[in-house]
Amino acid sequence: MQIVNAIQARFPDTCQQRIQLNDIAKLCKTIVASRPGRDCHTVRDEILTLACLWNLANDGLDEQSDELLAYLAGLVTNINGRGSS
Repeated sequence: MQIVNAIQARFPDTCQQRIQLNDIAKLCKTIVASRPGRDCHTVRDEILTLACLWNLANDGLDEQSDELLAYLAGLVTNINGRGSS
């Protein structure tokens, strides 16, 4: 899974734990920092979409919807045409 691989690459200590929203937030922060020059409105929309899709009743990544996982995978791999300015 691209999401888990991205987290493990940036935060090796996290791989031993259950991945939660705070881990995804840290991942998003590093992704945004690594892609300077992106449209700030696009970045904001991506982060807000992710926050809206996240099921807070079930905080674990493995408990999230397929829609959220697909969106997050696209964000991590930049396959959805996002991030190009």
